[in-house]
Amino acid sequence: MTGITVKEALTTHGFEGSRVVAGKSGLDNTVKTVTVAEVPDAMDWLNGGELVVTTAYYIKEDPLAQKKWVQGLVYHGAVALAIKPARFIGNIPEVIKQIGDELSFPIIELPPKITWPVIIEGVMNLILDRASALVKRSEEIHRRLTKLVLDSKGMDKIARTVSDIVNNPVIIEDRWFNLLTVSDTDENDRNILNHRLSPDYIKQLKVLQKENKIKMNHKSSYAEIPLFIDGKEYKQYIFPIIAGQELYGYFSVIEKNGIVTDKDYIAMEHGSTVIALELLKKKASFEAEGRLKADFLRTLLEEGNEEEVKQKAAAQGFDLSGLLTAIIIRVYKQEENPIHLIDTFLTKTIHHMVQQLDPKAFTIPRQDDLVIFLHSDNNKNTEFIKKVKDISINIVKALEQNLFGYKSIIGIGNPYEKIKDIKKSYSEALEAVNTAKKFPSYGQVVCFAEMGCYRLLSMVKDRSVLEAYCQDTIGKLIEYQKENKVDLIETLENFLISNGNQADVARKMFLHVNTVSYRLNKIKELLDVDLSQAETRFNLYLALKILENTK
Repeated sequence: MTGITVKEALTTHGFEGSRVVAGKSGLDNTVKTVTVAEVPDAMDWLNGGELVVTTAYYIKEDPLAQKKWVQGLVYHGAVALAIKPARFIGNIPEVIKQIGDELSFPIIELPPKITWPVIIEGVMNLILDRASALVKRSEEIHRRLTKLVLDSKGMDKIARTVSDIVNNPVIIEDRWFNLLTVSDTDENDRNILNHRLSPDYIKQLKVLQKENKIKMNHKSSYAEIPLFIDGKEYKQYIFPIIAGQELYGYFSVIEKNGIVTDKDYIAMEHGSTVIALELLKKKASFEAEGRLKADFLRTLLEEGNEEEVKQKAAAQGFDLSGLLTAIIIRVYKQEENPIHLIDTFLTKTIHHMVQQLDPKAFTIPRQDDLVIFLHSDNNKNTEFIKKVKDISINIVKALEQNLFGYKSIIGIGNPYEKIKDIKKSYSEALEAVNTAKKFPSYGQVVCFAEMGCYRLLSMVKDRSVLEAYCQDTIGKLIEYQKENKVDLIETLENFLISNGNQADVARKMFLHVNTVSYRLNKIKELLDVDLSQAETRFNLYLALKILENTK
């Protein structure tokens, strides 16, 4: 419920001749209603925001009761106490005044002839008038902001309009705190906004978000996160942008130019709602475009006739000429399903990144993946794939900066020129991304052409088969290492990687050559193998790769 300040309540007719005798620092407390209290348990009826009026008859002769009673009123949410002392207590007791000063709780002395109905009527009329004005203001703001959406003015205009209404800087960000827009700023705002939008501060917000500390409480639809700049504190109100139970972003107002009022809260709440509508519009448009692209991909993968594939590609502005490589991006949480990458900001960010390599890159949302087709600018496949891998590594970094707790993986297919072979590149990229998920130690960017033995391992659907192979091949080594705390596994791995060069193994592991020789002999003894045989080395290497991904 809307309220007025204690100071404003004192201007009404019922308080003529009254005076504030204590607690003057609390005159800006918000009064939501008036209540009469003449009984011991009066505080139990309070809901918060009450201006309490009393004759203090119940506590007239007991200083301890006076102290406890007034403290109880404050504890239960009362914002001021008006006493008519003349009839029963003569003067307002010092203990009550002391509590008022200590707790910023205004103590008001009323003249003897004033009546409760006059006080109640005057204060409540002012509160209701204020509420009525706010309702009208709310309707006006709602119409003004909604018209911006209906007229397709965009988020920039919405941010500027809300900023004009509240006379404070406005920031709109997506759910990962990537900037979508900021209101026009003057030179005085720039330092504050630069700090607020700095990478270091955004990291702090993401940590708070991860710890679920940017959340709304039961009394408000926003969170207060202070800003500290050059030793000065600024209040910051962060409103969630929510539609259909889904979080789309955050709408923030920094209290820089003036104190945020009830009217401003209304504008900010409406602003949050209207921005949600604007983002829903963008999402609907984005998803409609995505469905058309997905239809093209479906036709391509289902091996529709080439003419139909060409027509659908042309309709989407996709150039099918030259060498094409498919890459697939997937984001998931450990042991959870992938998340949808159909997100306007993230997809556009990724698209801009791949355009550095290929201005004609074509991006397609498909189920939980993001599929991208890239054009090779020459016939040097190795050189081109290296560039694709480099850009993919940057994409992984960008995604994981935004998505706390999520892992990004990318699969890269080989380049092909013929339309009928583009499907093959997609299938290779899909196999590569599935391999990255199945064998985490391989890395987050997997190129099909470089998968080596992982191409064979990825074909084994039953993981227990791989684990059994590993156990049969190096199980005795694993058990010995557990019991004796000697790292024979790492020694064997370095031996195989170094192509049997014991000196290289010793150097890599900071061991004496004799120690390496002893360990290798122990490995031969435990496994009963000849480490000079190529097939034996291959079998052991395969088992080690499986072990890496089952730890």
